[in-house]
Amino acid sequence: MNYQIKLTPIDAYFFGGEKHSINKKDPNKFEMDYYVQSELYPQQTTLLGVLRYYLLMKNNLLSPAKNNKTKEANELIGKNSFIYGFMDEEGKTVQDFGVINEISPLYFLKEGEKYIIAPFDKDFELKVLYDNYYLEGYDAKVGYNPTLINVKGNSTFKFFKDENNENDTEFVFIKHETVGNKKGEKGKSEDDGFYKQVMYKLNKGWSFAFDVKIGIEPKTDEIQSKEDESQSIDFKKDIALEDDKQFLTVGAEQQLFAFEIANCGDNISILELNLKPRLKHAIYCISDCFVSEEIWNYTLFSINENVSFRNLQSSNSSKNYSSFSKGYKRGDRYNLLKRGSVLYFDNLDQMQKAKELFDNKNAQKVGFNKIQEIYKQ
Repeated sequence: MNYQIKLTPIDAYFFGGEKHSINKKDPNKFEMDYYVQSELYPQQTTLLGVLRYYLLMKNNLLSPAKNNKTKEANELIGKNSFIYGFMDEEGKTVQDFGVINEISPLYFLKEGEKYIIAPFDKDFELKVLYDNYYLEGYDAKVGYNPTLINVKGNSTFKFFKDENNENDTEFVFIKHETVGNKKGEKGKSEDDGFYKQVMYKLNKGWSFAFDVKIGIEPKTDEIQSKEDESQSIDFKKDIALEDDKQFLTVGAEQQLFAFEIANCGDNISILELNLKPRLKHAIYCISDCFVSEEIWNYTLFSINENVSFRNLQSSNSSKNYSSFSKGYKRGDRYNLLKRGSVLYFDNLDQMQKAKELFDNKNAQKVGFNKIQEIYKQ
């Protein structure tokens, strides 16, 4: 079955990324840096984590190890959270997330319309002058204006309000700044405990969203095991979830979100745009993408950003899945190509070699490495 999941923050939210340091006294805990700024939107692993938590909650499996139901939890949502470069003790490299077959890249919802981050070159055109390539209309001092674009048309929304226009409502994000002082033992303020935190809110009517394909599918040889052959839970062939609305805590600071799930039948979102041809063949990143440095060997020109990625990783051996204080560890750090990035190539052969570097089944299964090819004029 296919479902659309909508996440609407009740107030300001914080998605941490690499904004927390390891506690000096206890390396198993994290502490806030002096200046911390939230990411604008949740990462794919956050979406996967919320969905796994929801499925455990609906099936009374939030404390699997404590209640001797680890096997049932593994069958429902998989044994581990997402691990890029996953390999288990048997050498298997394809992760299994139980009944979660696939999730889409994040998109944004407003009045039922779907939006994604527009290509960074949307307002510019690649040109060549004396064998040198440049973006016509691009001013390095100004940069580019990131926008959301409707997947069915060309309507766009700015990320932030135009400060020179009091009546401006055509924007998505609102910055929310707070300052504070971390407390030490017995409630005393720490000498170096002052911090400033930048959080965000969504403008009225906006929500985060993603689609998910849920059900029992035949296992590939690579992830088949004797344990799979005799499941202890008699799941239906298709896991049928009812339309539902819950309030769940999400993100580094555990802010409250409205979680809404609705059956969307066969209507999995096609998150591709009707893009005009470019001067050269190009690849547009619809989602954040894991890709090796080798890609720059084939790339002629690019307008791109990187985003730092490091996710918290858990397994269902945790005593309490809903507790983020135990059973979690930090994954490796990666620099991902940020959604909206555009890479140009001199010819189709170069683009095809680059395209192969995006092919990663684990990453694509959880909504990373979604790209769209753009062909030259």
